[in-house]
Amino acid sequence: MFWGGVVGSIFNGFGLTLLNQTYKSTVDNSALLLEVMGFVVGDVLGLIFCLLSIVYLFRMIRFIKIVPDK
Repeated sequence: MFWGGVVGSIFNGFGLTLLNQTYKSTVDNSALLLEVMGFVVGDVLGLIFCLLSIVYLFRMIRFIKIVPDK
């Protein structure tokens, strides 16, 4: 699930960069790469935060015995 999120964030970064840069006629390749990397880093950090939050939420639910262990 994690790697699928990383691949999705890479495609998301490229897509957003292409959509944001279409109105500019001359764009430096390094500026495009930095913008893509900014999107990717932000998406991956958000993914890690959400996955860790879900893990701890399920552990808390299991601890208070709402969901019984098997």
